[in-house]
Amino acid sequence: MTTMQAATAVRSGHVQEPEPAEKPPVLHISADYPDPYRGPTTTAVERLVTGTPDATHMVVSATRTSRPDQTYFRDCGMVEGVRLFAYRYFAPPFGIGLAPAMTVVARRIAEALATEGLHPSIIHAHKFSFEGLAALWLVHHYGDDVALFVSVHGEGERKIVRFKPGYLPRLQQIADRAQRIYYVSAWFRPILEERLTIEPGKQALLPNIVSNTRPSIPACAPEPRFVSVFNLDIRERKGFGPMLEAFCRYHAAHPEIGLDLIGGGRKESVAAVKALIEKKKLTDCVRLLGRMDNEQLTSTLPHYLALVLPSFNETFGMVYLEALFAGIPILYGQGTGYRRSGCRRCDHAGQCRRDPGRVRDTRRAERNLPRNHPRQRRRIVFAFRCQGRARALSRLPADLRQGGPMMRSGGLRRHWRALLGSLVGALSLGAIVLALGVPVPSSINASASQSGNTPVSQVAAPLRSTQALAVETEKAARIQSFRRGVNLSRKLSFARSDPARPGHYLWPPFSGDLVAMSDDELDRLRKLGFDFVRLPVDVGPFLAADDSDLQLLLDDVQQWVARLQGHGLNVFLDIHPATYSSQWRPADILEDPRGEKFRRYRDFLTTVAKRFIDEAGADFALELMNEPQPDCVRSNGEDWTVSQRRLFAALRQVAPNLPLVVTGGCWSSVDGLVRLDPDNFDGRTLFDFRFYEPYFFTHQSLSWASSPARYLAGLTYPAADGSEGKTLGQTKVHLAQLAKAGKPQPEDALAAVQKEISFITATGNHYRNRKPGPATIDKRFAVVGVWAREYGIAPERVLVGEFSAIR
Repeated sequence: MTTMQAATAVRSGHVQEPEPAEKPPVLHISADYPDPYRGPTTTAVERLVTGTPDATHMVVSATRTSRPDQTYFRDCGMVEGVRLFAYRYFAPPFGIGLAPAMTVVARRIAEALATEGLHPSIIHAHKFSFEGLAALWLVHHYGDDVALFVSVHGEGERKIVRFKPGYLPRLQQIADRAQRIYYVSAWFRPILEERLTIEPGKQALLPNIVSNTRPSIPACAPEPRFVSVFNLDIRERKGFGPMLEAFCRYHAAHPEIGLDLIGGGRKESVAAVKALIEKKKLTDCVRLLGRMDNEQLTSTLPHYLALVLPSFNETFGMVYLEALFAGIPILYGQGTGYRRSGCRRCDHAGQCRRDPGRVRDTRRAERNLPRNHPRQRRRIVFAFRCQGRARALSRLPADLRQGGPMMRSGGLRRHWRALLGSLVGALSLGAIVLALGVPVPSSINASASQSGNTPVSQVAAPLRSTQALAVETEKAARIQSFRRGVNLSRKLSFARSDPARPGHYLWPPFSGDLVAMSDDELDRLRKLGFDFVRLPVDVGPFLAADDSDLQLLLDDVQQWVARLQGHGLNVFLDIHPATYSSQWRPADILEDPRGEKFRRYRDFLTTVAKRFIDEAGADFALELMNEPQPDCVRSNGEDWTVSQRRLFAALRQVAPNLPLVVTGGCWSSVDGLVRLDPDNFDGRTLFDFRFYEPYFFTHQSLSWASSPARYLAGLTYPAADGSEGKTLGQTKVHLAQLAKAGKPQPEDALAAVQKEISFITATGNHYRNRKPGPATIDKRFAVVGVWAREYGIAPERVLVGEFSAIR
């Protein structure tokens, strides 16, 4: 009998059967866990804990008080199989003294566990920036054999990141130490990634667990009413004002449709909502139903047309999921909810393109949704009934199995796996839908929503989709022939610009000694074991040429492709906008996706695709753009992940069978690759990334590299083969040689190098902090492997388009 079981037996007055030895003890620290001494709170964390009985759970239910005389720490014993502690701790409001307060919390928890003889093997902090600080202290206290899991909730986390930048080093320590980082408020992920360095392989979505999960959704004929569920105290953040104004205008044309508001709040909040309803003269059609308990809410939701919640910042909130399992569509705002969450397979079904704060857009959504309501409910039901479980379960359970001793020792209960499979299965088919931009219905046929009978055509549709997938798989097998390649940059990627006419090129733009290649050279490439050539093509001369010169240049490309293929080399044609002496850099092309440069680039791609439309076999592929953007997520315009889909769709219009190659942002790195959603593409798509890691090693001493790489010399790989002193010495020699050659560098060049290799920063210190070696490569490629397995991408469809090192 374990210490925990013995303590429980004493409290209950009898001896319990011993728990299986393999059950790992998990400590949860949560401010949202019910206990006997606090008021009502959400039950999402409770369901997460009680839904995984193969672990032994300890929970500290933590609540803050600003009065030191009201603190307590109480052992609640075993509550539904969970060892529960209730802890009200002291901390000032507004996050004042947050770190010291969390340290006190951690120490008190450690003392209580030590008294009871408890020792966790996993600590799960359920708020990254709050409980995470206490959990960080605890994992350091217990040592390396304790794993750290953290969950991320956007609103609270955002306040810390925004108003307490001094906490970022501590948050970085949490991110570094954590084995898994789960996003409940997934819209916050890009914000957090901008401030912290987080390995993509650690991160995953973790939706709230709700009570109305079910393997199938029964048919239910809805009443002609919308519903919105929210706390009235935060009505402004939930977009209540624009929503009510939009409904007011909508109701004038459709008086048969009503709106129910479910939720409680302070008396003044309720009064303000009633006053606004009266002001809009909607008292006859808008009902304020007050707060409902969970059972009442989940039994009520199926009877509505849709959930309306155009929030300005929404999470994987419980009401969203409860609406899904109720089988009703959801109207939500652009950039919020699941669309902003990063749920990679939801986006294609939602039609949201509008601002939640714009009355016109919300009104249009409300107007169009009823007409599409029957189809949307059928899609939700089909998602629960038919979605494949293996892929749906690839995220959370797989992460847990790989991430810590908890899953290596046990595994999730089958019931829990089925529950999560149903949930993610619904999300995978994009069950959250919003109809915008479709014809306006003249009337609403509420009775047509769910008859329980499905037309034969709708039953056949999934079968046709399955057959289409089989065809795509067969096609994909025919393009898996790019295994060992070499970049042939010297032929078509170094165009001669005209110094007298900026934006123009000398003719022919590609000429000189480097361009010429003999047949013997090409034969030697094949004999060395290369089976394909990546042929970079600078797009500048093509877009600057008139029609006749353009055709000549395209003829040259086509002839080169044919020549390479004639030597037994497959061709990976890389459209490669130059980043120097050109008006057609990637940044220029992508600056405005509706601008002239983007249009011309798209048209050029389609022209090239038409030229090679017959190259649908295994020996040719066309890449859409090389290294499109340096940022992982673009903050000042349309992100590359969206622009690439535009280009991909345009090419598929003219060349449906041509093998295409897509890549990610972040300089086409691993981090950019794993941000791609393969579901946006098809089975004849390859995925390309670059590998220049560590960057300062691979690019040292290159004159065109960024600082301080261009000044660096003598950096070693592995790091164990060198030292800071030797590298600084060789860097000094290199700087002296540059100065002697008439290429003096900035006065702070040596200081910049020293800062990178000697100072310990979040990203720095090659020798004492990062210590790269063979394991570094394994670790980064493992991230790609996890991503590929998650989406069912065969290894042959993932290419490393560039890698090298300069010494």
